Amino acid sequence: MSDRKRFSRIGLNYFVYFGVSILLQLLIGLLIRVTDFRLPENLRWMSLFLSVAPMYLIAMPLTAWLFGKIPAAEKRPEQKLGAEKFWVIFIIGISAMEIGNLIGQGFMLAVKYFTGIEADFKLQEIIMSTDIWVVFVVVVLIGPAIEEFLFRRLLIDRIRMYGEGTAVLVSGLIFGVAHGNFYQFFYAFALGAILAYVYCKTSRLRYTVIMHMMINSSSVILLILMKFPGISQIMNSEIITERQVLAALPGTILILLYELAALGMTITGIVLFICCFKKITFEKGEIALSGFRRIQTAFFNIGMILLLAISIVGAFL
Repeated sequence: MSDRKRFSRIGLNYFVYFGVSILLQLLIGLLIRVTDFRLPENLRWMSLFLSVAPMYLIAMPLTAWLFGKIPAAEKRPEQKLGAEKFWVIFIIGISAMEIGNLIGQGFMLAVKYFTGIEADFKLQEIIMSTDIWVVFVVVVLIGPAIEEFLFRRLLIDRIRMYGEGTAVLVSGLIFGVAHGNFYQFFYAFALGAILAYVYCKTSRLRYTVIMHMMINSSSVILLILMKFPGISQIMNSEIITERQVLAALPGTILILLYELAALGMTITGIVLFICCFKKITFEKGEIALSGFRRIQTAFFNIGMILLLAISIVGAFL
């Protein structure tokens, strides 16, 4: 199998993953509209499961089966990460995610200003209206485990022979487009690249899964704070009364503390990244790819082009 064909088949595998997920989500949505189906109040939590079931229960196993047909690289010996390195990388990951989040917000504001198109995050709306325990199970436990298997182990084990730099770049970019919108692309790309680096250096998926779970937990904490009494009323009110402000004061203070902690982590992460920058190394692979040849081989092929196309289409659905 040629190098470009290998990357093309990988792109086609993820194209199938996104295509099946989008198609099934559209079919479920159409069926709900045609039948005018409404979940009972005590089963509203199932809406989140219905939104991710096509990805996790059907598209992911199919994609894993397709990846099994692509020969993997020789297995590398596992390496320990160590507690100190783990926490340093975790803080850098939080910092990268916060910076990527700001870039994504700025990008979407620019899109809205020039085109009038406003971002619509259906999944985020579903999460906001779902019970916390359900969000915790899906977002903190199930999601990271499946995504790390799909975007780290299956992928990197089949391209690490081209060098760790190539593996980190490809894994980060595919993980970015996997989030299905331009707002989340930037922080997902940064986080995906960092997690890919950890997997390349350790060959232990549990490190990236745990780190991913911890990072997702921070988002769930913010969701809990957003559901404090009075917060939603203030967010949805055009005119805010003094009574509303007083009712929301405890939650507002906690959200402020959360944002200050996030700012502190962001600054700390930037400092740690600068201090550790010279220690970041990428081992070369058995097959040398560098410069434009790396980009040409990895991305200028039919599979990756189709993957990019369906990701763009999915972002507007």
